[in-house]
Amino acid sequence: MRELPRQFLLQEVGRLRAWRAAALRQLELVQDNRRCLALVAVVLTGFGCLVGLDLAFRYAVLDGTELPNWFNLSQEMALGEIFEHMMTGSGLLALGWMAWSGKAVRLALAAILLGLILGDNALQWHESFGEFAGPHMPAWVPLGGHEFAEFAYLCTFGLFALVTLYIVWRGNPAPREAGALFVMLCLLAAGFFGVAVDAVHTMLPTHSLAEVIIAGVEDGGELLFLTLAGAAAVCTWLADRGRLGVRENRKNHDSDSVAGMLGTANWMPIDGAGR
Repeated sequence: MRELPRQFLLQEVGRLRAWRAAALRQLELVQDNRRCLALVAVVLTGFGCLVGLDLAFRYAVLDGTELPNWFNLSQEMALGEIFEHMMTGSGLLALGWMAWSGKAVRLALAAILLGLILGDNALQWHESFGEFAGPHMPAWVPLGGHEFAEFAYLCTFGLFALVTLYIVWRGNPAPREAGALFVMLCLLAAGFFGVAVDAVHTMLPTHSLAEVIIAGVEDGGELLFLTLAGAAAVCTWLADRGRLGVRENRKNHDSDSVAGMLGTANWMPIDGAGR
């Protein structure tokens, strides 16, 4: 019985090494693709600009002045949230297309998880569920009916995310699956900022220095990892298209070479013919 935990540990270490090799191969494909490098440069530049605007907005709040709410990452449908929706939506399309065209179940799971994140952020599903289920909660539940319903929704979503992550982890380590695994890890990190850090944020006095700092950490961290998730999904799609394109070019080159050899052979003299 003591050998079972050791065998399981050795298997997981071997799986970790296989995923590491797949991730390094995927990183090589991304680095060799100029479109991926250009996308990463543009995305990081946009993220840096949004963080700078948000820092300026929060400093203005502490200084007693006002800047446009468009600069605030916490503002609904401001520049930060629009950028976030664009990145997660692009990643959803990329993963969905790869899953549909390649019939890849694990890529489909990553796309579903990304779509649920996008839907919840855009349509506030957890708040709608709290408003719907909160009045039906018994009086003894902690936090109040509305808050407890939201907490139950987020816990269910987190459990689904962990299950999908485990399914992908137990799959075949391949370059594009490594990209999907990275996307899911980024989504879990974004969920940490959106749930755990947000819980700390709600306990702080409004407009205090600590509240302003924690709010910036919450919104900035969530935006960072959702941006990385979307960019990683699109880069995985671009690298996969590049890999398939190279394979197709090699196939065509080999076909042309064989055809050329056959054409040359037809003109070779046989049995003294042509002498």
